Amino acid sequence: MILVTGASGTVGGAVAAELRNTAAPFKAMARTAAELPDSAVIADFADKDSMKRVLTGVDTVFLVCSPIPSLVDLESNAIDACQESAVKHVVLNSALGAADYPKSFPGWHRKVEEKLKASGLAYTILRPNSFMQNITAYLAPSIRAQGAFYAASGAAKYSFVDVRDVGAVAAKILVSPAQHAGKIYALNGPEAFSYGDLAARIHATFVDIPEAAQRQAMLDMGMPEWQVTALLELQQYYVNGQGGEVDNVLATLLGRAPRTLAEFLKEFESAFAMSVDQMKAFVRNHFEEFVNRKNLAIAYVNFAPEFEDHGSDVPPGLASGPEGAKQYVGAALQKFPDMHVEILDIVAEADKVVVRNRWTGGGYEFSGIVIWQIAHRQLVKRWAYLTPPHPIKP
Repeated sequence: MILVTGASGTVGGAVAAELRNTAAPFKAMARTAAELPDSAVIADFADKDSMKRVLTGVDTVFLVCSPIPSLVDLESNAIDACQESAVKHVVLNSALGAADYPKSFPGWHRKVEEKLKASGLAYTILRPNSFMQNITAYLAPSIRAQGAFYAASGAAKYSFVDVRDVGAVAAKILVSPAQHAGKIYALNGPEAFSYGDLAARIHATFVDIPEAAQRQAMLDMGMPEWQVTALLELQQYYVNGQGGEVDNVLATLLGRAPRTLAEFLKEFESAFAMSVDQMKAFVRNHFEEFVNRKNLAIAYVNFAPEFEDHGSDVPPGLASGPEGAKQYVGAALQKFPDMHVEILDIVAEADKVVVRNRWTGGGYEFSGIVIWQIAHRQLVKRWAYLTPPHPIKP
């Protein structure tokens, strides 16, 4: 029987999800029924007696704890309970850097690793790199709101790993632990990226800020001092040039290629998308800048390189991308230098914005409906029906 601790959390939940696809019997543990209401066993690392109760009949344990200051004491209690029960093998979720970085979370995990090694229990230790899921959890909110994210990480490289791949590796080891006894696996992703590289992938802006500014920003968000210090110390590990290693360990353990960052970002692209109100504001600003203020250079900012115009008003042979859009509007402005657009109605849903507008210039006016498709904070497609121009009635 396998026990998965922390089954309501990110890593433990991924392990439990993988085990459900096997025939292996297992129990999912949480601290309270509210955390994991479906068929969970309830225990607390701080209560060794509760741990010993749930360990009855268990021979293999997946051990993971939230990154909190009491992690060492809590996981040590769990290891003690395993020693006093019939447990034979513990798979420990540690952290990259536990081998050589004494600060922050890696330093805490190293103490637990040493405790486990000295326990007499068979063990396997997993040291995963930064999770891809941290991108959507911690960076996506400011990307959605501002199109930017901030950190004092410079050009530091991160070999991001999908937590679901970590869960798959852990589940394989839990089902067949003997061949992994005494092994320590650093789990790195298949590619290394800086935050600048990441920003380019999601069409956002990475702003490298001083560490003091990042510290103050996190404190202003209400994060406790210990957590801010731990996160900044961990960030320094990557800034120092560690954490960007790429190898085949994860692929070998999985028996397949691990998920790539590109695949992850495609799967969760909605996490970075504009809200409906942001899309409407973006389109309003686009018309104001591109037409009313005649700022043609903004075409290279607002239009995606692959932009396609399917409007009924578009002349044959118009180039795609920003250049074609700039050419089309530029020609209209040459013909009607006083051209002005007024938005009469605007609605948005999913990835599209529909605009009803009125155009005037050179004593003429016309109206129409324009539909914009937005992806990665840029215009990617346009459909339009515009009425023929007619003289403005006095």
